[in-house]
Amino acid sequence: MQYKKGYKYVLAAPEVFYTSVKPETPIVTDWIRLDPDGRLELAKGYAWDGSTWALDTRWCMRASAAHDAFCQLIQTGLLGAEWKRPADLEYYNICRADGMPLVMAVNRLFWIQFHDWDNSRPREVLIAP
Repeated sequence: MQYKKGYKYVLAAPEVFYTSVKPETPIVTDWIRLDPDGRLELAKGYAWDGSTWALDTRWCMRASAAHDAFCQLIQTGLLGAEWKRPADLEYYNICRADGMPLVMAVNRLFWIQFHDWDNSRPREVLIAP
């Protein structure tokens, strides 16, 4: 069996976001679709780990799913690293749209923009007997 660690949540239904992250051509994986018009679709069954370094709240669940999808696309080289800052801003925008207080959203944006994240290594595939 092959598996990856680190996921806490799994989508029970597809989720769609309209974002400012707009690649030149569509990016399609088994779980993520990102279109040139910024439409991000996460498939039913998409797994993510919530907000890194912060408490998961009702205000950040959608934002953390979208941000994790962008980070996964960057980690795998399907989306250029120049999209990291716009992806961070999408996290902020979705948090605010979902009711997160301004001070909390700004604090989270600071953390994801100015603290290191490893965009060079996708999650390791582990093997069980």
